[in-house]
Amino acid sequence: MVTATETDVRDRESRLAHANRLARAGRYAGARHVLAELGGRDATDPDVLDLLARICAQQGEFSEADECWSRAQEFGDGSPAARDGRRRIAEIRDRGRSGAGRPVLWAAVVACLAASVTGGALVVRDDRADAEVLAGLSRAEDAQRDLQDRFADLRTELAGTVPGRQRSLDELQAELSGTSLVLERDGDVLTAVFPIGLFSRTVVLSAEGEAALGELAGHLRRFGSEVDLTVVGHVDGVRVSDDGRYDGNIELGLSRAKVAAEALVAGSGIPPSGVALTSAGAARPPHPGTTAEGRDRNRTVTLRISPSRR
Repeated sequence: MVTATETDVRDRESRLAHANRLARAGRYAGARHVLAELGGRDATDPDVLDLLARICAQQGEFSEADECWSRAQEFGDGSPAARDGRRRIAEIRDRGRSGAGRPVLWAAVVACLAASVTGGALVVRDDRADAEVLAGLSRAEDAQRDLQDRFADLRTELAGTVPGRQRSLDELQAELSGTSLVLERDGDVLTAVFPIGLFSRTVVLSAEGEAALGELAGHLRRFGSEVDLTVVGHVDGVRVSDDGRYDGNIELGLSRAKVAAEALVAGSGIPPSGVALTSAGAARPPHPGTTAEGRDRNRTVTLRISPSRR
């Protein structure tokens, strides 16, 4: 005579076997439905919890898998398979939080896992089950690392778009705001004015001028491919002496722009194709030229920085 308890056990085993078959066929929703009838995450049967954990792990639902394996350990005398599964999930999470210093974007990881874990075939309990599910989790780790690399590539590509370059100009402005430069922003053009004169009466950089250009080049270095420069030469307003080198203040200003541009290109890595030269001569001086000090400060250049169009 078959008792009610024996009938219940056989029914449970039959349903669990059915859930196994559905899972093997990739019919995870059906397998989950059967397991839900057997208690789902609230089950006390370690076999039910283990199968549900494996389905969750394969579909990238690591938190749910970890919860199910935790309960399988509780009701299954420690369950070595559950312990190993939880350990690998912990390793995946730790690696996901390393690298760029941010948590992995789990939604994107889950989108790839269906194709990357075990090729669509669920590993269920048999002689190779433990090794194969752990191998599947290892492949999930590889998928995460691949996604991190892809995100890094996307960030690089984004920096090359117009919005990305606009953000680069915003970042550069924020960085330069901590220097002695006087900054003015007009749309996508950032003008930088030196508070000191950079040159002697001709085109020789002063020690202070070399230092100021070197400091600016250092700030520009990480933006080299993302911004263009226009270097505008200025003069002090005093008539150029007739020594044959310059026809007038426009030519002197242009020569100063060339010297400053060469220093910036050498120090920043901005290619020469990203730098334009012009001269304001004695017009539009960056500082009032009514005093000797003001005239000294106007022996300089100003910079117009804009998102690169290269």
